[in-house]
Amino acid sequence: MELRTKIGRLELVHPVLNAAGTCKTLEDFKKLVRTPLPAVMVGSITTEVRYGNPGSTFFSNPNFSLNSVGLSNPGIDYYIEFLPQMVKIADAADKYVFVSVEGSRPAGYALLTELAFQSGVHLVELNLGCPNKWTNDGRQETIPSYDLDMLKEILRVCKLSFRFTRKNKILSVKLSPIPDPVLLKKIADLINESEIICAVTTSNTLPNVFAYADDGRPAIQSVTELGGMGGSALKPIALGQVKQLRELLRDGIDIIGVGGIKTGKDVLDYLNAGASAVQIGTACFDRGPQIFGDVLTELAAL
Repeated sequence: MELRTKIGRLELVHPVLNAAGTCKTLEDFKKLVRTPLPAVMVGSITTEVRYGNPGSTFFSNPNFSLNSVGLSNPGIDYYIEFLPQMVKIADAADKYVFVSVEGSRPAGYALLTELAFQSGVHLVELNLGCPNKWTNDGRQETIPSYDLDMLKEILRVCKLSFRFTRKNKILSVKLSPIPDPVLLKKIADLINESEIICAVTTSNTLPNVFAYADDGRPAIQSVTELGGMGGSALKPIALGQVKQLRELLRDGIDIIGVGGIKTGKDVLDYLNAGASAVQIGTACFDRGPQIFGDVLTELAAL
């Protein structure tokens, strides 16, 4: 089968990518750039250093994963120093650098986006779906995917900043699963009207899921016992999001599917549902960087 695809104006030799969360440091990047990936997604990055949530924050079994990692990353100063080096390494390998940003507030998204593009990256993904951020008094922070006003303001502020740096750059958004079709259409309308979004990644983890581990204790033991669900159980949910969004988004806005991908057949399912590319997260944590070559080999044989 033909594997070449495009995200916006970026041509990819195949559609298999890594998901945000699998590459946070220069050392991570050097490992992934040696795989068959056509681009390496870095992040999510934030303005401040984040050490992540305390306790047991990741759980995985063959059926699903849960995480409450909380966007751990070394912060903006680290990436100002090392993103240009990552771009240089990627250029030498004829690959792209993508960056996921989580700005908390609209101005934070705009700042991180501008700094990432100034570092030479090729695509910035606005992470609008992290469910694992908590205030000091234990309240869950707003998830922009479910707040139309916040989402609209993030897009507005990023548009003001992005117009100065948009030449040959791609801006995308990553959404949470949206089970309400009315809300999903409203979000798609905002994206269609934004004039700056070239791709939509769906889906981020499903928020606030609880499970017990085999020993009978909660699988997540952190700020709360809830986590975002990924892995195989997310796949049919994310496929439904891809299929609906392909009908709602205008031509020219590509879709990147993510959730439960660990075989070539999984990739093909997403492509058939309307995705132009896919991302792999949980399976990378479970099996390591070799997952990308394994899945690509299976896909090419279909």
